[in-house]
Amino acid sequence: MIFHPTVMALFAGSILVSFMILYSASYASLILKKWDLQSGSEVQLNLERKTYLISTLLAYAFGFELLSFFLFVFTSDQIHTFFVGAMCAAGSLYANDYGYPTLIVKLLNFLLAGIWLILNYVDNQGYDYPLIKAKSFLGEKFLSPCPCPLDSP
Repeated sequence: MIFHPTVMALFAGSILVSFMILYSASYASLILKKWDLQSGSEVQLNLERKTYLISTLLAYAFGFELLSFFLFVFTSDQIHTFFVGAMCAAGSLYANDYGYPTLIVKLLNFLLAGIWLILNYVDNQGYDYPLIKAKSFLGEKFLSPCPCPLDSP
């Protein structure tokens, strides 16, 4: 079952998205600590440049998360033949204790990714990054930040 093409696509996509989000979370914590739009320091200029990279990276990651929810539901329906007694996606999800909790987590990811993409779109419409701290707060609170090269005092 792990070698089913859609299961492999979900697994590979989840690993790539995890790495992209962990990289982005390290800068999210730095933005929450050191963001000052009035400052012209080197750290602020580096943060402003990295903001575009991180926003683009997260937009692709969260775009995949939106698509992966539908791929997960499709996969759940397609793999029912691997489980005795399962006739549809409900039977596939009921096959072990992790099926329905995974569906709930995927639904929560779908909603949070959609909210972040809307915030990102609205933030990109402004010239002074009005929602940068809100976006960074979402990234930092839901993920553990990694050490960041710009984190020096």
